[in-house]
Amino acid sequence: DFGRGGGARGGSHNCFAYRIGHEYRFSDDGEPGGTAGRPMLSALEGSGFDGVCVLVTRYYGGTQLGAGGLVRAYGGAASAVLENAPGELAFPTVTCTAIAPDASHVDAVYRCLARFDAVKEDEEYSDDGSVYVELSVDRAKTDELGATLADLTQGKVAFRVLDD
Repeated sequence: DFGRGGGARGGSHNCFAYRIGHEYRFSDDGEPGGTAGRPMLSALEGSGFDGVCVLVTRYYGGTQLGAGGLVRAYGGAASAVLENAPGELAFPTVTCTAIAPDASHVDAVYRCLARFDAVKEDEEYSDDGSVYVELSVDRAKTDELGATLADLTQGKVAFRVLDD
């Protein structure tokens, strides 16, 4: 279990919350249900971070905090650390295909790769002469990339986003 292996020694409770894309998990590690992990997850979701785990260790000193106090303590600790955490702006990428009817239109696809910071992942030439190019690109650039390919090739290159 992450909280047991990742917490500080001697801590009474090692509670955590993480979110990676649409997946999330949290643990109250023995605290009353909903008083630690859930408030930490709420703080994480409010921060805008993704692919992050927050771990808060509490040392019990004899003072009963009550449910509201625990919620404020765990949620507040998570919020404070996330507020000051360095972040790196990342744009989600998607996989797309561009299918050219023949090799004469492939140059337009490659010109668009550089212009839209796309990366060629695969390329296949079929027996009928068409060329299949698989690429990854920032999700925010897909509409403009598709429109540009259509303009450059008079609509001859079929562009499709695969995993949106």
